[in-house]
Amino acid sequence: MELIKQAKENKEKIEILNEKKKTTLNIISKEISEIENEYHNKIYELEDEMRKEVDILDKSAEAKRKEYEEKVVELYKPTMELKNIFKVFNIMKNKQQHGLNTPKVYHFDYLKDKNGYSQGDKIEMFYNPRGVIGDNEFIKLFAYITTNRKPLNSTSLILVGNTHLNSLLSEKYTYGIDAHTQDANIRVLIKDFKTEEEAKAYFEKNKDKLLKDWLEEHKKAEEYYIEKVKLWNNKEYKIAYYEDLKDYYENHCSNGTETEEYKEVLRKLENLNAGRQEWESN
Repeated sequence: MELIKQAKENKEKIEILNEKKKTTLNIISKEISEIENEYHNKIYELEDEMRKEVDILDKSAEAKRKEYEEKVVELYKPTMELKNIFKVFNIMKNKQQHGLNTPKVYHFDYLKDKNGYSQGDKIEMFYNPRGVIGDNEFIKLFAYITTNRKPLNSTSLILVGNTHLNSLLSEKYTYGIDAHTQDANIRVLIKDFKTEEEAKAYFEKNKDKLLKDWLEEHKKAEEYYIEKVKLWNNKEYKIAYYEDLKDYYENHCSNGTETEEYKEVLRKLENLNAGRQEWESN
């Protein structure tokens, strides 16, 4: 009997304790939530403050980066100008060694007999220029009307030519032209047409506008060349030019120091520096 009584009493006590546990834990959980919310708010405010301060520093860093880069660009201008002068010297040497060739434009096709039947193997069939765009000591540029493999607009108006000044200019070399070219560092597709007559008419109407901006750029390059090539007569510029070549062979050309060109550069520098020392001693 005593055991039964004790079990009943303990059951009631357990229920009371479980209820107290539940209540107590709910209170503690609420307190934890309140603390977490409080600190979350503080963390959010601190993060927001951090982001604002970092943003200010990021903007300051970007402004400083631009400031220093602009200063570097400004300081680098003499080097860039000197590099362009060296390009002029290279062009001068190339002009002395190689003239400008008239470009060749061609496709491969069969010779045909009087009845229109193909004979033998395909051979080079050359296109004749349709007009002159530029022709002087610096540039030879011509217009050609060629065929292409497109199903509809199967006739192309292209400009093909040669310039000594390509290292001073933006490149004008288009890939995807069906015609083959030789002795050319200028290749530009102007437009495709349905017929050759349409291409001819377009060329006659617009020939003064073709590559107008680039040709103006080329004209400025010609004037720049004529002005700067005179510096070749200045010994200091010659020495700087060969020192730049020496650096190229030593640091930027595989096995460059083993070439005859490198040895020739050293001989040029030795002679020029000997002449400078003699001049400075007088």
